[in-house]
Amino acid sequence: MVGSAQVHLGGLSLDVGLVNGSGVVDVTNPTEGWNLPDEVVAKLGAFVTKTVTTEPRRGHPAPVVAPWGSDGSLVNAVGLANPGLDAVIEHWSGLQQRLGIPIIFSVEGHVDRAAELVGRLAAETCAAAFELNLSCPNVGGGLIAADPVATGAVVAAARAATQLPIIVKLSPAGGRSGEVARSAEAAGADALCCGNTMPVHAFAPDGRPLLGNGFGAGLSGADLHPVALRLVADVAAATELPVIGLGGVRDDASLHRMLDAGAQLVGVGTAAWNDHDVVARLRAALVAIHETGRR
Repeated sequence: MVGSAQVHLGGLSLDVGLVNGSGVVDVTNPTEGWNLPDEVVAKLGAFVTKTVTTEPRRGHPAPVVAPWGSDGSLVNAVGLANPGLDAVIEHWSGLQQRLGIPIIFSVEGHVDRAAELVGRLAAETCAAAFELNLSCPNVGGGLIAADPVATGAVVAAARAATQLPIIVKLSPAGGRSGEVARSAEAAGADALCCGNTMPVHAFAPDGRPLLGNGFGAGLSGADLHPVALRLVADVAAATELPVIGLGGVRDDASLHRMLDAGAQLVGVGTAAWNDHDVVARLRAALVAIHETGRR
């Protein structure tokens, strides 16, 4: 790949500090509408899969995504739809060879299932690292990322099952972000992703639910950006771990704000869903920063 701005996540080396937001950028299921062309995704430093659960999940009824506002933001309530662990092992194991970049498997952040998910994916797929999703707002059970003790327990369970790098995905809605970050670090996390969508009440102009599951949804895109910056700043101040800044990154200005807030890597999701070329532009901007030493 022309142009490099190498960064490290634990023992994993990325040629540029740019990843996708899990789920909103995908290559595994063209029928769901989230797929981007392989040649676009291959410009990332690593590809993060949609979240894998032990059993298949159909997710929420359609529609699961809709535009919000006038700046390309989205609301979604997918509900962690995925084919389940066995099918993922069968069908996604060739992703690294297909895309030519490291594959980070996002997995359900449940203390009773994290070890099985991480252990089997590490042994039976091309996984280069894992992202523990502790912050999905569209499934029941509450936000694990709101609880430092629960967060530490999940990270410890995953850490016992693999030596591969573990990224913990936090929530802008969880609160106590510094405590949660320190708990994840103490339990063996290698990096922190800040963060996920923001829970919102998504309504149509006539007052009815905008999405198929009712009013509950997660907000992503430009409208989330100031909230994501605050989460990045709080977490970066609380821990020495690398921070991935995710939320509303769409151009040079938003990229620089994320880096200035304390992120070492950035993630792109909604912006790439709206405009595939944004991946190449953000990559070029990161390479330029690396080469010149200036932001």
